Amino acid sequence: MKICIAIPTPIEIETSVWERLKTNNNIDLLITGIGIANTIFQLTKYLILHKIDFVIHGGIAGTFSSEHKIGQVFQVVRDSFADFGVNEQDAFIHASEIFNEPKWFNNAFNHNIGIPPATGITVNSITANINTINIYSQNFNADIETLENAAVFLVCKQLNIPFLSIRSVSNRVGDRNKQNWNIGTAVENLWLILKKIVNNFHE
Repeated sequence: MKICIAIPTPIEIETSVWERLKTNNNIDLLITGIGIANTIFQLTKYLILHKIDFVIHGGIAGTFSSEHKIGQVFQVVRDSFADFGVNEQDAFIHASEIFNEPKWFNNAFNHNIGIPPATGITVNSITANINTINIYSQNFNADIETLENAAVFLVCKQLNIPFLSIRSVSNRVGDRNKQNWNIGTAVENLWLILKKIVNNFHE
């Protein structure tokens, strides 16, 4: 089985774990870049040019929930392009209510990797405005926010390639004080799970 691990940025790679994984497995690492456009382009191009049987998407995320711990890892089982639609003065209308577009992309929960499922939203801009946070919370009731997840769902489903989306919490949504973030712990915990997933494929 040929696996592709797709990661948005180099800072979300635990180099020591990756070096060990690639020596014993038929596996590639793709850096997609940040955001929806980069992810769709880079992942689509890669999957067209290479024979890949399974995609594992990983990265860090912001959480909407005060109950989630920094460094906690989730499998994203559904996601949405949350800012795709019409911004009115006091409300947001999602594209699914106007056009023939889905609100949600879904992926089956994998019980074998031992991490909880989560609902995500994918946005073009990191959310730091309390009014926007409230709108997203009311409309989507999501656990986490990323800049890429739904793009991976879209590409893999369009190309009929099975995938998992794994995200590790690095910060609270809306908190722009990087001193409160813990990217190091989030990345370390992320790669512990990615290593487990890859090893499960080869048992």
